[in-house]
Amino acid sequence: MSTPMTPIALPPTGWRRLLRQLRPFLLFGAFAWLLWGRVPAFLSPTVNRTLYFKLPIDGTQFHWTFGDRLAFEAGELTLRVVNADRGRDQTIVIFRHGRVSAGWEMIAGSSHVSDAYFGYASDTRFPTAVGDSLIITLVAAEDLPGRGPHARGTLPKGTWVATGTYSALYGGTLNPLSNVVFWGKPPAAFLTCWDTTWVLQDVRDDGWMGPRPADEQDELRPGRGVDGRRCRSTL
Repeated sequence: MSTPMTPIALPPTGWRRLLRQLRPFLLFGAFAWLLWGRVPAFLSPTVNRTLYFKLPIDGTQFHWTFGDRLAFEAGELTLRVVNADRGRDQTIVIFRHGRVSAGWEMIAGSSHVSDAYFGYASDTRFPTAVGDSLIITLVAAEDLPGRGPHARGTLPKGTWVATGTYSALYGGTLNPLSNVVFWGKPPAAFLTCWDTTWVLQDVRDDGWMGPRPADEQDELRPGRGVDGRRCRSTL
C-alpha cells in the first residue's frame, strides 16, 4: 500500500524566483490581451449599453443619406438581439410608420432636415454581451433614392435583412483598454459587423465629393466582431 505524498510548499524565495522567470511571458500575455482585445463569450459580462449603428448599404464607406426622410421613416426599422445561452431575445423598434421610438435619434450626417442619414444611436441602454447575435431589418415602404460621398443610387422598396454581431464594445468589459477609451462615458456598443451589404440600384458615380479615387477601397467594414469570428449571426 502506497503512502500518500504531501505537497511540498515552495519557500517565499522560491515563489519570487518563479515569478521572475515567468515575468517576460506574463508581460507578453498582457500586451497581447490589450492588443487583441477579444473576450471569450462565456467570460463576457452582460452590460447595459447604448447602441450605435449604420445600415449595411453597399459601397457607402462611412456616409450615406436618403433624399426623403419622410419616405424613409414611413417604413419600419427594427433590431433583434438574441443570446440563447443567456435567455435573451429582444426586438427593438427604432422607427415605425413615421414615428421614431423614444430613446433613439438619427446620427447627424446631413445639414438638410428633409434628408435621412443611414445611422441611428440610442441614449437608452440595452443588455449586451459578447456572443449576442444581431438581426437588422428595414422595411422600405417605397424606393429610396440616396447619395453618398462618391455615388448615388436607390435602395428598392421591400424588406432588407442583415445579421451580425458587435464590432466594438466599450465599458464593462474584461479588457482594460476598451474601458479606458470610454472613461467617463456610458458603456456603448457599436454595430457595423454585418454578414452582407444591401445592394443599390441605378448607381451613378456623382456623389457630393465627385467620383471615387481609383486607389480608395469600396468598403472599410470590420472583418470580425468582438468575439473574434467572422461578421455573422450565430443563430
